[in-house]
Amino acid sequence: MITGVGIIGELLEVAFGMLRRASRENAEVLLAILTTIEQIAQNAQQPEVRAELLQQVQLLEAESRASAAIDRDRERISQRCTELADLLLS
Repeated sequence: MITGVGIIGELLEVAFGMLRRASRENAEVLLAILTTIEQIAQNAQQPEVRAELLQQVQLLEAESRASAAIDRDRERISQRCTELADLLLS
């Protein structure tokens, strides 16, 4: 079980922050990050941890929206973010 909520947000930002920003134009990398977040979410039961994961999903979606990626790629990422947000909120 994932514990230590305060440090979880910091770890997630260290793990995904720079990669998320540097990969904003690469849909496949952003989708891979979402898959990783989903795998973490499957073991995260604490609402606070799930909220930190949700924040990362929201940041990733914002990067995608701000990118110059083609519409289809942005739509794929947005759909995946919505699905993952629903999972995290359930």
